[in-house]
Amino acid sequence: MLMHIVTFTFRNSWSWASLEAINAERATRAHPNHIGEIKGWSCGRNTTKRDIAADFVVISLFENRKDLDSYITHPDHQ
Repeated sequence: MLMHIVTFTFRNSWSWASLEAINAERATRAHPNHIGEIKGWSCGRNTTKRDIAADFVVISLFENRKDLDSYITHPDHQ
């Protein structure tokens, strides 16, 4: 089993008030509905106000490297 962890930090011009950020979050939360290789999925917004904290994190599980690679190139992920 492989755990894939990705953190996202907004650039200065982005925030959770941005429609693009909200749409990206919505699409990210739906990935398990469209990508069968995902075996586990957790994602969410940061709830603290720390300078070192990321704004959003995705933690996903895959059976093997082949499944992770399929996810990375999947059209829904692009």
